[in-house]
Amino acid sequence: MAARNDRLNLYCSAHARHCVEMATAFQQTTGIGVDITHLDPIDALERIRTETSTPRGDVWWGGSYLVHLEAASQGLTQEYEPQRLWQLHGWAVTAVRRSNYRAFPVHAIPQRFAINVAEFSPPRRAPSCWEDLIGSSLDGRVDVRWPSETLVALAAITPLSALIGETRAVEIILRHQNNLTAPSAVSGGRRRTKLGPQVSLMLDDAYEPGVNRGIWRVVTPCEGTSFTMSAVSIVRGTYNFTGAEAWLDWTLSAEGQAISRKADPVLVPSHRSVPVPAEEIDRADLFLSGQPFGEAIGDAGQARLKTRLQSVPDPRLGK
Repeated sequence: MAARNDRLNLYCSAHARHCVEMATAFQQTTGIGVDITHLDPIDALERIRTETSTPRGDVWWGGSYLVHLEAASQGLTQEYEPQRLWQLHGWAVTAVRRSNYRAFPVHAIPQRFAINVAEFSPPRRAPSCWEDLIGSSLDGRVDVRWPSETLVALAAITPLSALIGETRAVEIILRHQNNLTAPSAVSGGRRRTKLGPQVSLMLDDAYEPGVNRGIWRVVTPCEGTSFTMSAVSIVRGTYNFTGAEAWLDWTLSAEGQAISRKADPVLVPSHRSVPVPAEEIDRADLFLSGQPFGEAIGDAGQARLKTRLQSVPDPRLGK
């Protein structure tokens, strides 16, 4: 059974460190204790689905908006209209309405990739564009964390497809997913059966914000910036709706989102009052309110992308 009103059961799909920082700040602000269960978005969705008759979680925070939207479409999350909805950026309000007031964007997250700087010393040129990742020279050295057919992959590819086109976005994922293990190599007399990644995709909010800048350099691709959204939802049937409502309202507030922004400075909060450079806000608004993203996130675009992810041949196989 879910926790009493003085304890909140939180399913958290952001990075674990971020979950703890938010829960600690919320408890200090409201006096409501938080029990965290860290789940990746698909596991959170499945957990909520299997617990519909006896909900154990109260609120779900973090993870792609599109995965939260899937939960909303299945009636797994609770309809709610927060009082501060009008304080959010237009792209967030549009997303809330699209979910029938069940999935609430808390951040926009720029999609980028990171390169291992030691692997790209001159004369080898480091990739600077998404297009560069399609070349065969990087086969087996690009970190893609999820299978191509999962809902998480679809959620990450959707905004990328709005930037560079569906075909190219899908090709990047299919070329590299589950292909990080390279043939055996001899280096310094020691045999290695697996090479580390040279490039790591940063397409959602699950990566470590404190990436080691001595090893990795984050690249904003030459094609421009695409953005994904992370979200928060209230679990339908929660026994602690009061606590879940308090969490959702607080994490949509300027105070709550300023803490997130401090924890991970790349996040663009959905609340208008959080101090963020105007150019970051403009880039997120231009992309998330634009026609290509609207089409990609729509039913027709999602159906098309799903089909492509399941049926487009892997270019490495020459089919």
